[in-house]
Amino acid sequence: MEFLEKNIGTVSNNQGSFSIDLTQANDTDVLVFSTIGYKSKSVRVSNLRTDSKTLENVRLEREIYELNEVVVKPGAFRTVNLGRSFGRTRLSAGFANNKLGNELAMEFNAGKTAFFPERFEAVISTNTYGKIKLRVNVYEAANGVPAKNILSENIFVETEIKKGILSVDLTPYDLRVTGTFFISLEIIEDMGEGRLHFVADYKGKPILTRAVSQGNWRSQDDVSLNFSVIGKQEVGKSK
Repeated sequence: MEFLEKNIGTVSNNQGSFSIDLTQANDTDVLVFSTIGYKSKSVRVSNLRTDSKTLENVRLEREIYELNEVVVKPGAFRTVNLGRSFGRTRLSAGFANNKLGNELAMEFNAGKTAFFPERFEAVISTNTYGKIKLRVNVYEAANGVPAKNILSENIFVETEIKKGILSVDLTPYDLRVTGTFFISLEIIEDMGEGRLHFVADYKGKPILTRAVSQGNWRSQDDVSLNFSVIGKQEVGKSK
C-alpha cells in the first residue's frame, strides 16, 4: 500500500500485516491498496483517522483478465535473448535503498512479432545479505516507462547467490509480449543491512527506479544493468 503520487509506502508480510506512518500525511492524501491479480482500492487518510474500522473493511476485488485470442500455427521457433552481455566490467549498480517496495526495472523490445518469455536472468555482482526474497514484475510500456503490470499472479524468487546469475523460470506464467515491455525486481522483505548489486555498464538501456509501487519512475541515464530475457520467437519474423 502506498500514498498516491507520493514516494511513501510499504509492503505487507505473508500474514498481511503492515505498518505505515500517517503522522506526516494530510487528510486529503489517498492511500492505495494493491496486489497482483486484484483491483486496486483507494482510501482517504481522513477516513482512516475518523473510523478505526476502515482498514478492516478494505477488501480487494479480483481482477478479470480478458486475453486476446492467440492462434498458434505450425512453424519453427528460435530462442532469442533480448538482453546484452556486458562481458568483463567492474561497474555495478543496485536498488536506491533497501526499503520495502523499492523497485528497479529494465526495458526490452520484442519487436512486432509475439515473443514468449521463458527465463529472466540478472547477474549479481555482490550480495552481502545472504538469503533474499524479491518479486519479479512484468509491465507494459507507456510514454517510456513501465505502466500496467501484465501478470495475473505474483512471481517470487529466493536466492542466496553471493555472485553469479539469478535465473527465474517464466514458463509457468504463459507470458506473451510484443513491442516494448519492462521487467523489474522489487524488494518485498526487510533485508536489514547489506548490499545487493548487479553487474552494470555505461552502455545500454538506462535503469528505471522508484521508491514504491505507486511512486514515480526515475531514469538513471548513466548506467544499465546486465538483465536478460530469454524466450521463443517464430523463425522468419522480425524481432
